[in-house]
Amino acid sequence: MKRIIINVIKILIVAGLIVYVLSNIQWRDTLTYLNATSGEVERVVDGEILGDWDAPTIEFSPADTTDVIQVDSDAKDVRVSPGLFTYFRNLDLYYFWIGVVLNIATIIFSAVRWWWLLGVNKLNVTLFDSIRYTWLGLFFNNVIPGQTGGDIVKAIYIARRCSSDPVPAFLSVFVDRVLGLTSLALLAAIVVLFSVHRFLELAIAIWALLFVGIVIAAAFFSRRLRQRIGLRYLASKLPAKAQNLLKEVDAAIFHYRGHKKGVSVWLLLGIGNHFVLISGVVMFGFAVGVGIPVLEYYVLVPVINIVSAIPIAPSGWGIGEALYAKLFADYGAVYLADTPNAELVMSTRAIALSILFRIVITALSLLGGLALLFEKQRLSKEEIQQQAHL
Repeated sequence: MKRIIINVIKILIVAGLIVYVLSNIQWRDTLTYLNATSGEVERVVDGEILGDWDAPTIEFSPADTTDVIQVDSDAKDVRVSPGLFTYFRNLDLYYFWIGVVLNIATIIFSAVRWWWLLGVNKLNVTLFDSIRYTWLGLFFNNVIPGQTGGDIVKAIYIARRCSSDPVPAFLSVFVDRVLGLTSLALLAAIVVLFSVHRFLELAIAIWALLFVGIVIAAAFFSRRLRQRIGLRYLASKLPAKAQNLLKEVDAAIFHYRGHKKGVSVWLLLGIGNHFVLISGVVMFGFAVGVGIPVLEYYVLVPVINIVSAIPIAPSGWGIGEALYAKLFADYGAVYLADTPNAELVMSTRAIALSILFRIVITALSLLGGLALLFEKQRLSKEEIQQQAHL
């Protein structure tokens, strides 16, 4: 019953987000006539942009005629605004493919970082296996629908691969995820320093998140603090089987305490990896023609990615689009000051960017299907669900 209630709440949240996203999209190309003196909107005409929407001279065909109107992009009394699908139709393929390459690089780097974590626990896993299981996790996360996330599936497979030490292998997946999110938050915390006055609310939220994370990590890895709050005593009240499992989990995670230098290095390298990932989003932004300064991507996108990691919607669909629409409209509309309905225009561009990014990630995740196809001891969907709920 509890699980049903949670699922209903998730569905309602996702439905609300979808409604919000759909209401913040400009679907049709429009031609807006402005008063030459006051700049107020006099008339809006629906139609279709013929050719590039950002060309020096834009050709626009109104919906109710066969005429073609030519509009100079710097005209003061008329504005042409693209609908959602026009951005995809005019995609700059040069920047798009650079973005794709950068995303592939970040996936491989993530696999290398996880391989190092496995090595710290003296688990005999090859780099190839690490890359294979990383892509398999992406496949389940972005392609296969269901409530079992890609991290869980990857953890189950690597635990079976390292059957002699399943607990450290299983937990390495989640330690890797924590390292990734921490380095992402660190990147945002550093970049936001260059424009604190503009992103003050986001800066406070990012720094607060980092502070809480540091306190939790310090509490977990401090033997003295653990003794003071009586964790060992509380654990002793659990059933014997639960105590043994808790000891294994504790030992596996606490093992990383002896590798502080290595963890610190990988946190710093993780910042670089996320810089490359967001640079890929920047390239997609150029391909779409979003039109905000590059630096602002490195503040907004980390916030969006961190919140999207909350397991509410499959692969963060809906959450990401809503956040792109909200944050890019709030902080990016100022760069469209002379454009009517600037917030709607910017949110449409941001949603196009988010959709493009997710389509690319989903397409790349299909390679994980090959990893699953050649997996000799492939688990069924029922087996994965059963082990995930243990």
